[in-house]
Amino acid sequence: MQFLTLATAFLSATMTVTVMASHTPLSKRDTTVTFCDKDEQGLCGGNCKTVTSGPACVPASNTACLKASANVAFCANGDCTDCNNFSSCGTKLADGFCATPATKSILISA
Repeated sequence: MQFLTLATAFLSATMTVTVMASHTPLSKRDTTVTFCDKDEQGLCGGNCKTVTSGPACVPASNTACLKASANVAFCANGDCTDCNNFSSCGTKLADGFCATPATKSILISA
């Protein structure tokens, strides 16, 4: 009988954790983008910045490559226009980076 009580308590706690995990706050859905100014021999590097944000237009002049935790758009203009999707990367680099020459801004959507 004691085993059944412990098993029931364990299952109840597991179910509670599962339900709580499915309701993550919006801040947990932010996208992290790392972008750098050099793409050399398939490696992204040089001066790099990392931004974690919800929906935003991130200034990113001189960006040569980037990677992101979710789909973002890399844009030819500073106001997040004339963009291409990270998920459609034409030239993939090492460690999940994408070549994004002439990028001036990065659009992070909801």
